[in-house]
Amino acid sequence: MERCPKRLKTCEAASDDSSNTPVTLPPEIFAIVMNYLDYDSVLSCAATSKMLLRDAMPRVTILHIDRASQLNTLASRFRDVKEINIYSLLKHDVTMNDKIYMTIDRATVMRVLPFLSHFTNMERVNFGGRLNNGNIVEYNEAYIDDEDEDNAVGVR
Repeated sequence: MERCPKRLKTCEAASDDSSNTPVTLPPEIFAIVMNYLDYDSVLSCAATSKMLLRDAMPRVTILHIDRASQLNTLASRFRDVKEINIYSLLKHDVTMNDKIYMTIDRATVMRVLPFLSHFTNMERVNFGGRLNNGNIVEYNEAYIDDEDEDNAVGVR
């Protein structure tokens, strides 16, 4: 039975140190990954590297907003955004008799228009909210409950 050598040999190309540039993914790939992250994670990624901030962040095409506080002026960094999902408009209030009641978040209502005005290439905006279990409720699935004076929204 043949034994494995204690030390593995490296190929000549790998041991050649003539180039000092690190090997990295192109910013387009990072931007595709960032499309699937929530807004806080996108900002965290951008804070880790100048390349991500300058080259990848402008290429992000989808944003996912979960809180009204995320609707801020950093929007000018996103050049290519085409779709924005704002899941802070509806807040899960209570579930009674198999009906889910949600309220409209006033902070989101106040901040959303100035935030959206920064995106000149935007093609689609989705409004909604998150239930306590994390599921997303789109605004078109909701209806205004006329019997409740407290801005209640029900989910069908």
